[in-house]
Amino acid sequence: MRPGVHLYGGFAGDETVRTQRDLEANPTRIDGSRAREGEAAYHVVAAASFATLDGFTITGGNANGLGLFDDMGGGMFIMDCAPVIMNCTFLGNEAKSDGGAISIWDGSAEIIHCTFTDNRTLNHGGGALSISKGEATIRRSTFIRNVAASYGSAIEASGNFIDIENCLFVENECLEDQGTLIYGDEFSMNNCTVVGSGKANESLSSSALEDASIINTIIWNMDQDFSKTDATIRHSILPGGAPGEGNLDLDPLFVDPENGDYRLQPNSPAIDAGTLDGAPQNDLDGTPRPQGAGIDMGAFEG
Repeated sequence: MRPGVHLYGGFAGDETVRTQRDLEANPTRIDGSRAREGEAAYHVVAAASFATLDGFTITGGNANGLGLFDDMGGGMFIMDCAPVIMNCTFLGNEAKSDGGAISIWDGSAEIIHCTFTDNRTLNHGGGALSISKGEATIRRSTFIRNVAASYGSAIEASGNFIDIENCLFVENECLEDQGTLIYGDEFSMNNCTVVGSGKANESLSSSALEDASIINTIIWNMDQDFSKTDATIRHSILPGGAPGEGNLDLDPLFVDPENGDYRLQPNSPAIDAGTLDGAPQNDLDGTPRPQGAGIDMGAFEG
């Protein structure tokens, strides 16, 4: 990427304006698996400020180098800049150290409507995303089957702030005994759905969550005791419940979780049980909120 340059995928080649592109019909792939003299790129994409990456599949990165920063951010490396990343899929990228898909070092990122699937780290954390000296805003994004050796199966961000909204986390795995989905406690999580891998002692975070805010969120199939955290938690479904207004300890009644459908059944206790305070205007699918008498908990509006 170059500063001030906006890159867009999804074109067949005969369009005259950007709005004519079709991301599903014309997938645009940046494959780094043979980018370095037949070997995988350490970073498939190197980010820049005031730049946009929109509508690409980023795959084949392997940050396994020995040089400074060459062991992090297999899909994308962000350093001292603040790109916007939209409508992108990060698939099957790997890092020896941190951030299988994306590593942010002394920078920030706005991540909108992206998918992170089957990315991994071999020695440390952030199977999908790692943040060191920075921050990230994540909207309407999905994290599926990302794996970290330690420090956050999906996100590693100790001491760095993350704003997470309308996101789905499913079957991400941390290989250490007491695995966490997010390593760090400075985050806000609004209208998200989090489904654990079913591994014993799996938790949302390793900390007391003293600087975390969890609102309108469903957390399911995890072992963490939220009654002992210092987080601000409201109108959410959690294992064992939690102190705070509107929190529940009930089966959220997903439509078909065995086949990956984490929308809500009509009789789900999460329907209309959220709060309008801070709720996003649309859900993960782009459906306007609310659809009924009130805001639904989780990433999907019923």
